[in-house]
Amino acid sequence: MTGFQKITLGLAVCLGLWGCKDSVSLKSIAVTPAGQVTTLYSSAIQYTATGSYSDNSAKDLTDSVVWSVDATGDNLFSTAVPGLLSPNRLGSFILLATFKASDPSSDVVGYTNLRITN
Repeated sequence: MTGFQKITLGLAVCLGLWGCKDSVSLKSIAVTPAGQVTTLYSSAIQYTATGSYSDNSAKDLTDSVVWSVDATGDNLFSTAVPGLLSPNRLGSFILLATFKASDPSSDVVGYTNLRITN
């Protein structure tokens, strides 16, 4: 294939014959603040989720992720404010920020640890 044929084929693919595909993908999520230790019923903590992409860009995903806690039944996150956590249970927890993809096997999860003491 000549150079001209390669360019023509590339343009044909990207002009809609087979559709262009966005090559930028979410690679990881950082959850901050990381590794917090706080006391029971102290002030709420605002967590943020920052996505890192394959093109080395970053984006705030705090409002776009599903916030959860690893322990079943521990509802520490606010349902009204994404990422806002109320320390209302004693224990050590893993906090998860999950970006849901159209294909569940492509979900991206970020996490951090939290310990709530007396």
